[in-house]
Amino acid sequence: MVDTISYEAAVEVARAYLRDKAALPPGYSDSLCTYIEMHEHLAAHGYRVHYRSRQMNNLLNRVSALEDGESRGLLSALVVRKKDGKPGRDFAQLARDMYGRRGSDDDIWFAEVERIRLEAHG
Repeated sequence: MVDTISYEAAVEVARAYLRDKAALPPGYSDSLCTYIEMHEHLAAHGYRVHYRSRQMNNLLNRVSALEDGESRGLLSALVVRKKDGKPGRDFAQLARDMYGRRGSDDDIWFAEVERIRLEAHG
């Protein structure tokens, strides 16, 4: 992913994937995805973004910025680490700094996931 067009296309692929995840039935265990799964999904669409890279963080931050700009929850909350099932360590701080979210790291994460699910299921 070098040029802006490819980057924005990858952002939209990630965004659509996370919206599909959010739309799964409530309680469905696959409504979250790991960074590795996101990497694999992007790779299947021709975008090489390593799951532990700054590029992946930037891409997910862009997805959240677009969603917040449309007054929706931060979709990046659905992307979690495989080892503990929680979002990346920068998620809550980003939510505080960029989007005014308040509370503990877990409270912010739970609230975003709940908001995303409510939005998806009306």
